[in-house]
Amino acid sequence: MNKLKQAIKILEKIEGLDNIVILNEKNKLFIKNTEIKNNIGVFDCLKRKNLIFITHDERFREPQENLVIEKDGKLIFPSIQFIELSKFKAISSSPSSKLHNPLVKHLKLKIKEYEASIIIGFD
Repeated sequence: MNKLKQAIKILEKIEGLDNIVILNEKNKLFIKNTEIKNNIGVFDCLKRKNLIFITHDERFREPQENLVIEKDGKLIFPSIQFIELSKFKAISSSPSSKLHNPLVKHLKLKIKEYEASIIIGFD
């Protein structure tokens, strides 16, 4: 079984996750053209071979690292480890509000009002 299929199987068992979508090159281009420049984490994920978009509710765990850091007076959104996929050295980042809703629409997903999203990338 390839890494992507293994990752999907792991994600499907995690409480609080809803949509699990494999992103293709067209989706990657949409993300690249829509995301804000200081969301470095999303751009780091885009550099990885495998890219997955997930949505989650409040039952999903809290982040293990800071989602926002200040650097030279600017807010930066770094990539962080996605611990459930640590065997793949996966990183993740939350899309900005500028990207979240358009990407959900682009992917034709139905999400609950309170769901947030995460992009996961790994080689």
